[in-house]
Amino acid sequence: MSASRQGRGRLAVALTLAAALLACVLLTACSQPDAQVEKGLPSWATEEGVTVWVHEVVDEFNARDYEALAARYQDAGVTAEQLSQNLSAAQDEYGAFVEYGDKTFLHGESKGRSYATVIEQASYENGSAEFRISFFEDGSLAGFYFLKAKE
Repeated sequence: MSASRQGRGRLAVALTLAAALLACVLLTACSQPDAQVEKGLPSWATEEGVTVWVHEVVDEFNARDYEALAARYQDAGVTAEQLSQNLSAAQDEYGAFVEYGDKTFLHGESKGRSYATVIEQASYENGSAEFRISFFEDGSLAGFYFLKAKE
């Protein structure tokens, strides 16, 4: 390979790396990560209040009332069909709800909005699960997760 071809190849690699670095710096400068999640609840929430919300959501989940769950979301893009597709297989596997277990309260901020999260253990006839349910101050759902319990 000639010296001029090697030089052009090195220049192309250098320009590509410089462009990638610039893109990385611009993305980092433009993005503002959400505040870190902390233990406890935000000032607008009480343990009793968010626990009532959680149990209402879990009752809807256990009844497979995906329409009611979808209606609770702030994000109108969450549909009953999506929830059914994502949750029904796990519900079939776990069977009937038995009882609640321990719970933990967290809070954070997403896109400038404060939210409260409850992580609550639950027993089902075929195993233990964990709910991670988050709410905005107006009571709308910020997030809903049904997971295998950590052992």
